[in-house]
Amino acid sequence: MAPNGIWAALNLEDAETGIRFITDVLGFEEQLVVPGDEPGVVEHSQFTWPEGGTVQAASANRAGNVFSQRPTGTQNLYVITADPMAVHRRCVDAGATVVIEPEAPEYDPDGLVFTIEDPEGNLWSFGTYAGEG
Repeated sequence: MAPNGIWAALNLEDAETGIRFITDVLGFEEQLVVPGDEPGVVEHSQFTWPEGGTVQAASANRAGNVFSQRPTGTQNLYVITADPMAVHRRCVDAGATVVIEPEAPEYDPDGLVFTIEDPEGNLWSFGTYAGEG
C-alpha cells in the first residue's frame, strides 16, 4: 500500500485510553507506539485504517514539543469505509456516544455517514463518501 499524503494527528490527555479506543473500538490497526520517559506518556503512535488512511496519537503537553501544546478534544476526523454500519455496531456495543445516527448526507444521497465522540471529545465520522462529485 502506498503511503498516505496527509495524516491526522491527535493530542490526547490520556493517550493509553485513546489508543485502546482507536484500535479496540474503531478498528484501526496499530503500526507503532513510542512510549515516553514518564509512565503513561506516548511520544508518538500511528495506526492505519484497513481501507486506507493513517492517524497519529500522542500525549498532550509534552515538554519541548510544540505540536503537543494544541487543545485536546477538539478534532473532527472523517474516515471512509465501505461498511459504516459495521463500525457503528462496534461503537454502540462499546458504549461510545453517537452524536449523529447513520444517515444519507445531502452531498451523498446514496451514501451513509454517522458520527461518534471519543472519550476526550474528538468527533469521528465514518461514511461511504470518498469525494466523488
